[in-house]
Amino acid sequence: MRTTLGIVTFALVAIFVTPALAGLDRSDAKRYGDSPAAVITPQPDIRDAEEQHQRGLMYLKGDGVRKDDAAAFIWIRRAAEQGLPEAQASLGFMYLKGYGVAPDQEQAVQWFRKAAEHGSASGQVNLGLAYVRGMGVARNYNEAVRWLRKAADQGDPPAQYYLGIAYARGDGVVRNETEALKWIRMAAEQGDPNARHALQILGSTPH
Repeated sequence: MRTTLGIVTFALVAIFVTPALAGLDRSDAKRYGDSPAAVITPQPDIRDAEEQHQRGLMYLKGDGVRKDDAAAFIWIRRAAEQGLPEAQASLGFMYLKGYGVAPDQEQAVQWFRKAAEHGSASGQVNLGLAYVRGMGVARNYNEAVRWLRKAADQGDPPAQYYLGIAYARGDGVVRNETEALKWIRMAAEQGDPNARHALQILGSTPH
């Protein structure tokens, strides 16, 4: 398994769920002064963090509105600053990729950590992968496995897959092919494409 799985490299991921929302609410034009995006954008009067996050995802995906990364950043940041863990994970991803803001790996890791510490599986898997890649933080496989395991234990498919890869390689854990296959198969059973591909290479299938 080590030789075969060695071709599967770690990649930084985040899972965004695009909620179905109604049309835009009443809005006015307002500058979000301390946003690095510094843009003029419609600002409906929404104060609920969940709704703010969902509206940001709408702009990020162009779901029912014109795709606008700057507006997405504003809304997701508002939700994140209210302490919504999934919004904190999303904001970290936006800093990582430079969506609506200048790319900043250290800021990305800070927000991933906030989300992870509040129990967000998305935050945990991305913090773990940041440690794998040494992006915005010093590379540390032990810390990577710690956070990937937290997300995997919550049933997060990418985390299960990457934890399996860690076991296959012996990164941050004692190499264990049985554990590797167990976690990869769990991810594949939930439809994770990387895990399914790995099992195809190994000539195995999900149960």
